[in-house]
Amino acid sequence: MCSPCTDFQKKFISLGCSAFLVLLAIMLGVLWPTPIPMYLEVYFFNWTNPDELKTNRSAKPHFVEMGPYTFSEVHERVNLVWNDNYTVTYEQRRTWHFVPELSKGTLNDEVTNLNVITLNAAHFLRNSNSLLKLLINMFLKMEGSLLWRNKPVGELLFQGVKDPLLDLLKTINSSELNIPFDKFGWFVGRNLSDTFDGTFTMKTGADGLEGMGFLTQWNGSPHTGMYRGKCGEVYGTSGELWPATSTVPPNITLFPSDVCRSITLQGTEQVSLYNIQGMKYVGDDRVFDNGVKYPEASCWCNANPAHCPDLKPGVFNASACKYGSPTFVSFPHFYLADESYQTAVTGLHPNKTEHEFYMAIEPSTGIPLDVRAQLQINEHLQPIEGFSFYEHVPDAMIPMIWFRQRATLTQELAEQAKLALALPSLGIYIAVFFGSIGVILVFVFLLCSIKKWSQNAEPKYIKMVYNFKVFKKCAPNGKVTLYMGKRDFVDHVSGVEPIDGIVVLDDEYVRENRKVFGQIVCSFRYGREEDEVMGLNFQKELCLASEQIYPRPEKSDKEQTKLQERLLKKLGSNAIPFTFNISPNAPSSVTLQQGEDDNGDPCGVSYYVKIFAGDSETDRTHRRSTVTLGIRKIQFAPTKQGQQPCTVVRKDFMLSPGELELEVTLDKQLYLHGERIGVNICIRNNSNKMVKKIKAMVQQGVDVVLFQNGSYRNTVASLETSEGCPIQPGSSLQKVMYLTPLLSSNKQRRGVALDGQIKRQDQCLASTTLLAQPDQRDAFGIIISYAVKVKLFLGALGGELSAELPFVLMHPKPGTKAKVIHADSQADVETFRQDTVDQQASVDFD
Repeated sequence: MCSPCTDFQKKFISLGCSAFLVLLAIMLGVLWPTPIPMYLEVYFFNWTNPDELKTNRSAKPHFVEMGPYTFSEVHERVNLVWNDNYTVTYEQRRTWHFVPELSKGTLNDEVTNLNVITLNAAHFLRNSNSLLKLLINMFLKMEGSLLWRNKPVGELLFQGVKDPLLDLLKTINSSELNIPFDKFGWFVGRNLSDTFDGTFTMKTGADGLEGMGFLTQWNGSPHTGMYRGKCGEVYGTSGELWPATSTVPPNITLFPSDVCRSITLQGTEQVSLYNIQGMKYVGDDRVFDNGVKYPEASCWCNANPAHCPDLKPGVFNASACKYGSPTFVSFPHFYLADESYQTAVTGLHPNKTEHEFYMAIEPSTGIPLDVRAQLQINEHLQPIEGFSFYEHVPDAMIPMIWFRQRATLTQELAEQAKLALALPSLGIYIAVFFGSIGVILVFVFLLCSIKKWSQNAEPKYIKMVYNFKVFKKCAPNGKVTLYMGKRDFVDHVSGVEPIDGIVVLDDEYVRENRKVFGQIVCSFRYGREEDEVMGLNFQKELCLASEQIYPRPEKSDKEQTKLQERLLKKLGSNAIPFTFNISPNAPSSVTLQQGEDDNGDPCGVSYYVKIFAGDSETDRTHRRSTVTLGIRKIQFAPTKQGQQPCTVVRKDFMLSPGELELEVTLDKQLYLHGERIGVNICIRNNSNKMVKKIKAMVQQGVDVVLFQNGSYRNTVASLETSEGCPIQPGSSLQKVMYLTPLLSSNKQRRGVALDGQIKRQDQCLASTTLLAQPDQRDAFGIIISYAVKVKLFLGALGGELSAELPFVLMHPKPGTKAKVIHADSQADVETFRQDTVDQQASVDFD
């Protein structure tokens, strides 16, 4: 496409066409109903031999597939709210109509399978006390049944099964029973509902085409609160609007709200539909693995992490999404699932042609070409102690229903898609035509102008001059002067930047050949200066590097920096360069904030360069011939984020059937100073206690490694709330709390760790200390760490439940632009002019 054009020209020319396509995509995907015809095909499993299991314990349940029962499906986005952050919030309305001519059967066909209401009641109360189980078992015998026999398809789908057991169970006041409906049906309450699927927040693409169509929140949160860590994030598209890309992505992710999770499909092969090329993406065995084959999928396991994985691959536990019901999701007929699921029953025939989950997408526009989204719902049948119906049943996944969401691009829509694909190329040729005319006009104008200027032109020369500034400090006797280009030296964990500068000696010192030494000294003050009485000293100093600067004992082979070369030219023959290297294990510069009544130097770790005249390195220095200049050893944030912090803690209580679970997740591991920290909190209360209050805080850990017990913590940001509380037994809460740790909120607090200070610099909270090997600590120094701590308050008798997540708080690495330096009480600033080579001007300035 326009091969002579540069990349910039291609991007500029395609801008108008791309904007048109983005607008078209937003209108199709957000404002309009689904333009591609979509159908929902439903298949039921009819249990044909339930009575055989009563007489023959070794018999397996046998199922016969019924269907498809086909419905036309239309999606509409309603209640739109356009947000300031380039997102749109909407609700989804789905409409289904039965299509008899595309169906194999009628809605009056009868199906026999498990009684879902009875199964759920037994499952919810399986861990209850014996008395309650005895009463419920009596109710189940009177009003319940193991199976629903000969139930019409229409009732099981949209009309709903009215069961007297539901009314009876809803009257029981028990936290274990969570019954949000008064009749059961797989799609009851969903047709024409604006709220059933939840509230979605989606990127519009106005801030970048690569994110268009991606969901950022579901039900007002970026986390579902149902699965641990990354598995609980709201990620992917709704499945209908995809970002337009210039390259073919290796995989795509969609977020079907029916299963409250994201599903990632892998690219397999190129396909063609009506001469439109696309990539086919399929669901493989990674989709419903929970850590057996792929360890990164272990977060889909809802059990205690110590017991994960708890399922064989190919079946996904959707209980958290289905009100705690023993509901499991798989591909149809247990396709790609462990063989044990298929062998536990008979009548299933999985095959790739019929049961593969796939989507074909044209990547340049994001238009779906062909979609076959198909999933199967299963109920876990197993012996449950205390309930007569389930004492002698087999332990098996019982297939209940599977559905296929089918959408294929029509020929009419394909012609429109071809036009959209041709627009960028057409726009390029038009733009090249007008651009060529513009280039010709500019060329003629320049030619005329140059001709006019050259009539009386004489060559002139331009002298380029620029200034550079350095820190300067003299000894009291004026015989030794120290120059340094900077006072902050970066610790890259693997090594520390060399500390370099220039020393200028007086002519007298040079004639007498006086020895001059240089040292890098680390000073650690661990007590208040005003408490140093009767010989006590709360300060230790360590010489990290030392050498004789003048005269040189031997010729130095160290390379000079550009700054040293410039200064040597300016300062003359008495200027001597020096370079020191210190160990990466040396502690970082840290200052502990003083109280209002404290005087003297603050506690902490500081560094300074020391230049002095003497007979040896260990000679006692004379103040009048000594120069000291404070410097800092600092660290900057790494360029890559670490693993997303996530933790789950649980607490059980005496006489309580379940546990209180607290899951805390941070959106990333590395934060910059001043950045807001979003703490995602998910509370699942399966105990008999109430959560009355929630508190989140950022704690700064200060480890003074000189002492055995020199560790303490400062709370530098906190937030306490009762919103959403009390959290009753059997309920859950998902919320995000935001914290921003700032020094301005901790100005008067003694002991808060700050970054090492040089005069005239703004102070801030100390950065996290990065260690090459966290287990190895220095002989002295201060190690800084940060963690988010979340506490749940359960009242006087319930106690507390807390979770803690470490994170990293640092400054970003500064850019290449020169930093403005200022004079202070320790050093002056001197400005030097540097003239570059004269350059002949190409034009004459009159």
